[in-house]
Amino acid sequence: MLLEIKNCNNIDKASIEIETGKLNIKYAINGTGKSTIAKAIAAFCNDDAQKKAELLPFKYRGDNNKKLPAISGLDEIKTIAIFNEDYISNYLFQPDDLLKGTFDVFIKSPEYDAHMREIQKLLQDVHDTFQKHEELDELIQVFEQFVNGCGKSSSNIAKSSSIVKGLKDGNKLANIPKGLESYKQYLHDEKNNVRWLKWQMDGSEYLNNTEICPFCTASIKNTKETILRVKEEYNYKDIEHLNNMLKVFSSLHLYFSEETYKQIEKITNNISGITDENREFLFSIKREAEVLVNQLRRLKNIGFVALEKENRIADALGAYKIDLGNFAHFKSELSREKANIINKTLDKMLEKARDLSIEISQQKRSVQQTIRNYSKEINIFLHCAGYDYTVSIENEENSENYHLKIKHKQCNNNIGQINNYLSYGERNAFALVLFMYSAIKDNPDLIVLDDPISSFDGNKKFAILNMLFKNANSLRGKTVLLLTHEFSTVIDSLKNMKRLEGLVNADFLSNKRGRLKEVSVNVDNIKSFHEIARENISSQIDTINKLIYLRRLLELINPKSMAYEMLSSLFHKRAVPSKKLSSTDFEDMNEAEISEANNEIRKHIGDFDYATEYQKIIDNEKLKQLYRDAKSDYERIQLYRVRFNQNSSNEVIRKYINETFHVENDFLFQLNPCEYDTVPYFVIVECNLEMLGTDEIETEE
Repeated sequence: MLLEIKNCNNIDKASIEIETGKLNIKYAINGTGKSTIAKAIAAFCNDDAQKKAELLPFKYRGDNNKKLPAISGLDEIKTIAIFNEDYISNYLFQPDDLLKGTFDVFIKSPEYDAHMREIQKLLQDVHDTFQKHEELDELIQVFEQFVNGCGKSSSNIAKSSSIVKGLKDGNKLANIPKGLESYKQYLHDEKNNVRWLKWQMDGSEYLNNTEICPFCTASIKNTKETILRVKEEYNYKDIEHLNNMLKVFSSLHLYFSEETYKQIEKITNNISGITDENREFLFSIKREAEVLVNQLRRLKNIGFVALEKENRIADALGAYKIDLGNFAHFKSELSREKANIINKTLDKMLEKARDLSIEISQQKRSVQQTIRNYSKEINIFLHCAGYDYTVSIENEENSENYHLKIKHKQCNNNIGQINNYLSYGERNAFALVLFMYSAIKDNPDLIVLDDPISSFDGNKKFAILNMLFKNANSLRGKTVLLLTHEFSTVIDSLKNMKRLEGLVNADFLSNKRGRLKEVSVNVDNIKSFHEIARENISSQIDTINKLIYLRRLLELINPKSMAYEMLSSLFHKRAVPSKKLSSTDFEDMNEAEISEANNEIRKHIGDFDYATEYQKIIDNEKLKQLYRDAKSDYERIQLYRVRFNQNSSNEVIRKYINETFHVENDFLFQLNPCEYDTVPYFVIVECNLEMLGTDEIETEE
């Protein structure tokens, strides 16, 4: 299929060929538009209006006659699966789980869904009842308010809790200090007493140097001391805590046993403050309330997962019943009434326990077999890739969640807080595993891998590619678009993975002025640096560029030779060839050394003459003309470097060009840069500006 992409981010126009049933590799440098291709395919295949709008190039935004993003050729594509940064962010970095979505990929299946429909049919009545159960919701809400008011301490009522703060000096609402009785009306106003106290305390600041009421200007000579005592006796924040807890105790009144409520009344009306004995008593209530809340919440969330591990479903359901014999503080008539309503609902469900038990048993056997199969496949991959980990798919207790857990081979325990142990590359490897199985299950028309293996070491990259495309239970034979800036992916797929022979197409993408172009790459185009250097030295390019290739070749095979020294002198614009004695000292070459260098260079370039080439190099106009006439951008940046000799004002450009001028950063295998546009467009634009004073060169398309 041929995809035509227009007006999407940095792509004005592109033609992308994708062959059905094959791995289609699109190799390009960063910034070419690889991710844009993936986003465009996703937006138009899913008919996502928002995503389409986001693709609009900035240069067209705000333009009434704007060109709109468009893509054609997707007629055969109805469903897609895309592995990209968005996918990784959704499936990685979970605190206690290797990957999110384990259930959907490994457990969920048509057979699983069929069993679940039968189980859910049996559970639906009780589930709906408890989800919309007013008595159950009321109990949970009331008891949780009390538990929260007691603080988070696991050994006693926390000193920072609302109860302790409100009662630390006794209940001064019920026991107004002597002399402040005239304020009873304000203090007993539950809705406004806190606001009144704050107002009164704030206003007391105006009484420091006066005996006049700041509100009515009457004399307060005889009452000033009483007014100021309010601030000494009361703290509005403590009263706010006291109000809240008194409301909680009031709402729980009918749930407490008679003896418990009497004791609570003594504590809450105490004039001298809360004692350690009071705190211990309240803590005993909190413990019972916590147990009861947990039991009620389990009941509200009752479902298949809560019962699947039980061999006797009837006994398991019976355990959900509320037995007030275990809650001494809550033995009241209302508590018994609420518990009976809940327990009767459970009794009705027990009648369906036999059918439910059969369905759950069948489901468990099916899930266990699925887990064994997938765990074995993943662990074989981990072993072959050199990862010292094993995985297992485990069910979270009392939940429908399954998690892909990981162990190190030297430890029997699951690893928690995975971020602390797995590298970014290792996490991505597991994400690819999950994505592969997900794509196999969903069987989309097109699978897009957006730079999937850039974070891996060389041997890991090959192992992952092998896993993704080797076996029948893999992506092999499916229509896959793999976008990458890693040339090693092309090398492995075309040269090293014999099983993929005939199932891989590779192309190199370049982007100039928004026009994206693809050039086919086959196994014959993958060459060593020696091959490329010798090929270009014998080509029809200008001698200066030939000498640059020769210098790099000599740097690799014989950097101490006189020929290398001579070429180094030439490119440093020395009129007389010299040799390097130290990092700062040079000495002119003698006649014998010059002869030796000339002879070596002329084996490769027969008409080489140092003086002739030196005159070219120091002639800026000549270099400009050579720059214009060059057949590739790679030749141009070499000429740029010769002219400016590392003196570009742009440090980023200077670093890039220097690295291409030397050999130390080359891959063992590469594409010929004179045939494939591997130079980033922003680099050549900067070079054009400095060399020619314009950002473009008129060339034949």
